[in-house]
Amino acid sequence: MSNYLNKKIKICFNKKTVANLKLTTVFHVLLNLFFTEILEN
Repeated sequence: MSNYLNKKIKICFNKKTVANLKLTTVFHVLLNLFFTEILEN
């Protein structure tokens, strides 16, 4: 039973980390766009 729960928790954790990675990637891309706009003006 605990083995089953551990697998469930790991899957949930992996989904969360993937979501966090996507969020940080989008954030970095937006920051880069923002700074290039400022530097070009």
